[in-house]
Amino acid sequence: MVWQAWLGAVSSSTNPNAVPGESSSGFGKYLRGLARGRVQYATLPVTVQGDSSTPDRPRIDSLMTTLVPLPTPANPGDRVRVRLLSGVGPVDTNALLSTRLVPPNAQVTIVGNADRFDYTTTRIVYYDDGFADAANAIQQLVGVGEVTKASSVSDTEDVTVIIGQDLVDRQGLQITASSGG
Repeated sequence: MVWQAWLGAVSSSTNPNAVPGESSSGFGKYLRGLARGRVQYATLPVTVQGDSSTPDRPRIDSLMTTLVPLPTPANPGDRVRVRLLSGVGPVDTNALLSTRLVPPNAQVTIVGNADRFDYTTTRIVYYDDGFADAANAIQQLVGVGEVTKASSVSDTEDVTVIIGQDLVDRQGLQITASSGG
């Protein structure tokens, strides 16, 4: 409620001092920009046990995936790099990314088209044995597809997901006139 009230006041104010301090850098610039944009508020999920509460990691991961579908890691290598390719033609990429397509410990680094548009089965390809578990986690998350290891190595992604018709059907996605990505 504090954030909602504060951002509302900053957004509606014409006073340049609505946020004390600098206006062209730092927190002042950040807060003014946030107040002008579209903001979603969510309560951090916790599990209450007696007089204490602890963060509910599975629900937090789900919330973060919904709110931030394309996370960027704080440090290189912190997240599994996922290349997302359409193997069925143009799909609504925004709708696809808003679903739980990649786990919270992953980031989508490339969105594009596969080599062809007749994939019936989604392919989840990993390039190094160190990412086999991540590829299997993606397959478990989407509930369809097959996991394979590529014979070549990639230095731009750790896992490639080629969207097949099975994923389109399962997610209820629409083939569109434009992929949006």
